[in-house]
Amino acid sequence: MALVCVKLTKSALDHTHLDVKEAILQYNPSQEKTTRKIIQKFLKKRVEVEDKLLVFADKQNDKLGNLLILKNECSKAGIELSISLYCKNEDPEEEEDDSYFFREVDINLSEELYGMQVW
Repeated sequence: MALVCVKLTKSALDHTHLDVKEAILQYNPSQEKTTRKIIQKFLKKRVEVEDKLLVFADKQNDKLGNLLILKNECSKAGIELSISLYCKNEDPEEEEDDSYFFREVDINLSEELYGMQVW
């Protein structure tokens, strides 16, 4: 079992200190069919069934639709998926409320996904 760490899209997290070069999507496709084919090809080529996939996504630049397709395709392939979302700290009680951070999110329940571009 290996941990495979990738970005969702190639240029989405270039403004961070994240040192992950590989990306699933080279751009944000505008059609679901295209996204699904690219993700299926990536999973088949790069990830084994027993591997765990850790995907870094950007709330401002990536699309929720792409994350949902990725989750669906990982479920079909039997691949364990974790999503780490780069988002702004919006807690008014913290001093550094303009800071950004990575947070692991559950795509079904996480309130950090609220306001993310859908498609």
